[in-house]
Amino acid sequence: MVAAIYPVSAQTIVGNPAVRSFVEAYDELGKSMVDRNKDAILGSPYLCDNWGTGCVKLRSSRKLQGFDLQFDLVKNEVYFIWLGKPYHFAEPVEECQLWYLDGDDTLKFFLRSNYPPIQSKTTTSLYIIEADGNKWQLLNYASKKVVDYYVYATSTERKYKSVEEWYLFDVGNNRMIPLERKMNMDSISMEPSIKAFIVKNGRPKSKPDWERLVHFLNSQ
Repeated sequence: MVAAIYPVSAQTIVGNPAVRSFVEAYDELGKSMVDRNKDAILGSPYLCDNWGTGCVKLRSSRKLQGFDLQFDLVKNEVYFIWLGKPYHFAEPVEECQLWYLDGDDTLKFFLRSNYPPIQSKTTTSLYIIEADGNKWQLLNYASKKVVDYYVYATSTERKYKSVEEWYLFDVGNNRMIPLERKMNMDSISMEPSIKAFIVKNGRPKSKPDWERLVHFLNSQ
C-alpha cells in the first residue's frame, strides 16, 4: 500500500505560487525550527537526529518529493526544508515515506493518518506503520515528551523521553484496538483467524510476534 509519487521537485515548488500556498511559516518568531530548543532540553524532538529524504501525500491527494524531511515526535508533524529553512505543510499529511542514512544502512519509515479517533488522537494524527495490509495493520503512535530528571538532590535536567503506543487496526470494521502490556486478549482472540494463530503460536508478546500475527491475518 505504497502511494505513487508524481515527479514534483523542490525546484517546482519554489517556482510555482499555487504550490507555495501549501505551506506556512512554522514559527511566529521567525526562528529556525532547528534552533527551537530554547529551553535547553537534552536530546532531540525528532524521529532521527539527522534529516532524511522521502515523499509526502497530502490530504488533498497532492504528492510531493525532492525535499529534506523530518518528523517531529513532540508535535506529530512532518517538516521540510525550503530555501534553507524548515516549514510544515498547511494541509494535513496523509502519508509520508521517510529514509534516513545511518552509516552504511538506510532507516525506512512509513507514516499514515486518517485513522479513527481514539484517546487523544484525531484523524490527522500520524502513525508509523509497522506491518501493513488490506485487512489488518500494526500501528505505532510514536511520540516524545519533556520530563524532568533529578541530577542531584536540588537540581533537575529536562530531557525528551520516547513513548510508543501500539494499536491493531481492523480495516474492515474501521476499529482501533490498543495493545497494552496487560491487555485482555479475550476481546480479539475470539476472531477465528486470531484464535487459530494463538493456538499454533501462543499469544503475541513482542513486536515480532504482533508483526507475524498481522502477516498471518492478511494472508487468510
